[in-house]
Amino acid sequence: MAGPERLTARARVLLVGAALAAACGASEDADGPAPAPRVLPSAGGGGPVPTTGGAGGAGASAGAAGLAGAAGAGAAGLAGAGGISGGAGAAGTAMGGAGGASGAAGAASDGLGANLAPGGAWFRVWAPAASAAVVEGDFAAAPLPMTAGAGGVFSVFVPGAKAGDRYRYRLTHDGAELVRLDPRGRQRDSGWSVVVDPGAFVWKTPSFTPPARRDAVVY
Repeated sequence: MAGPERLTARARVLLVGAALAAACGASEDADGPAPAPRVLPSAGGGGPVPTTGGAGGAGASAGAAGLAGAAGAGAAGLAGAGGISGGAGAAGTAMGGAGGASGAAGAASDGLGANLAPGGAWFRVWAPAASAAVVEGDFAAAPLPMTAGAGGVFSVFVPGAKAGDRYRYRLTHDGAELVRLDPRGRQRDSGWSVVVDPGAFVWKTPSFTPPARRDAVVY
């Protein structure tokens, strides 16, 4: 099946031929009686096209049929492209929605260290060489097992944990237990990390004015 570009070129040729043939047909009509009507097949795949102008009429009909076929093929191509574009847009919207839902679900526990959340706190530590990890602290009478996640990150949500609670991790590596402070801890107290609420810090400087550009020192 010919593409829209070939049909368009063919239609142009047929139109030029139709114009020339129509001129000849007009001259013949002036000199004598018009020839009997004839029926030509449509080049665009439609029904038969009756013509009454000799070669001129046939050329005009064929040109019109060619234009109709080209227009139909072009419209079909545009409709197909629109469908592909629409499908891609819908898929992108669905993926964006899924990504947003996933991000919202994991936002509370994405940060390493101790992070306060409604009802307690998340504890997360990166220990790719450990086979198991637990967290212990003022918030529990016994160590709490942590869940291993992707990339060697262990995490657990501890209900009731609050700012000021001390904690630390116990990691199992090659059968041995290692006691470790939180490398992302914001405060330490005698061999323990301390849960800190960063939003509760009171700044002693009410305002800060950066130095003028000419006074800045750039290394």
